[in-house]
Amino acid sequence: MNIYDIARSADVTRWHSVPCHRYPSIAEHSFLVTMYACSLTEQVYPAISPEEKLALLQFCLWHDMPETLTGDLATPLKRRLEASFPKGDSPIEKIEESLCPEYKRYKHHLPDRLKRIAKLADIMEAMKFIRSEGKGGVSEHIFQERQKTFSQLVKDSMTRYPELEWPAAEALLDELLNGTPTMIDFVDAFQ
Repeated sequence: MNIYDIARSADVTRWHSVPCHRYPSIAEHSFLVTMYACSLTEQVYPAISPEEKLALLQFCLWHDMPETLTGDLATPLKRRLEASFPKGDSPIEKIEESLCPEYKRYKHHLPDRLKRIAKLADIMEAMKFIRSEGKGGVSEHIFQERQKTFSQLVKDSMTRYPELEWPAAEALLDELLNGTPTMIDFVDAFQ
């Protein structure tokens, strides 16, 4: 993948198969997933080493870059292929890894606990987007499915890595979905 392909991530859109008010780019999605992963590590894994955090953030930035070449493939198609092949043998996975060596490198060197944080961040971004921008009944169905997946991943992660603060992920998701934006009081700001 070259620098021109990276620039295209600002133009390739996601969610094209779902009715939405607007369609975000791969670049927007990757940035938000990376920022959510930063917030998650502060809450879930505050003892993360600088090297681990860098690896996590690099993975988050690259995790959907192959889609700048393939387009955003519909989740039901991805899940069907994943279920039809042994883990790691999905044709989509092989294509994405061959198109984007950086994605492959970061993916294969990231520890499982960090992949889980990245996945939680990815799901958070999907839930926030579909709640804000989705249209019609399908968006509520997607939201509910993502919420269920998020909760199951947190639960499973608590069993596998009990030393981390996984319940904090649920609290962060609640803040993302139900919080209020920071308001600037310009009078106080300039006194």
